[in-house]
Parts: sequence; C-alpha cells; structure tokens
Amino acid sequence: MIKNQSDLAHYAKVTSARMMQIMWLTNLAPEIQEAILFLPRIESGPGMVKEIDVRRIARVMDWVLQRSLLTISSAR
Repeated sequence: MIKNQSDLAHYAKVTSARMMQIMWLTNLAPEIQEAILFLPRIESGPGMVKEIDVRRIARVMDWVLQRSLLTISSAR
C-alpha cells in the first residue's frame, strides 16, 4: 500500500523531487491537460512544448491565469 509521496516515488522508481514535479502537473486546468495529451510529437523547433514551461504554469493555482500564461509562453 502506498502511504505517501515518498512511497509513490519509490514505487515509480523516481526521486521524491521528480514525483513532486509530476504531482504539480495535476494542478493544470483540465483543458490544458487534454490539449497536451493530444499535441503532435515535436522534438525540436517552433511549437515544441517544454516540460519546464508547463511545470511553471502548473504552479499557478488559477486556471484562468494558467490559460493566459500558456498563451504567452507559446507565443515566444
């Protein structure tokens, strides 16, 4: 039985820090999560979504603000 985040990290074979990064992604607005899931695979160049940018947006608890931040960061 998984009792806490540390147990979950151990089970998933990742560090506790990485598990925290993954857990933050659950704070993304549902439509942002869905949009990310259906993005075409782009390995470099324009249109590439970087995980670090998504993690920064996920730390914002306001979904309306998340959407505007995503628009700003994808315009770069």
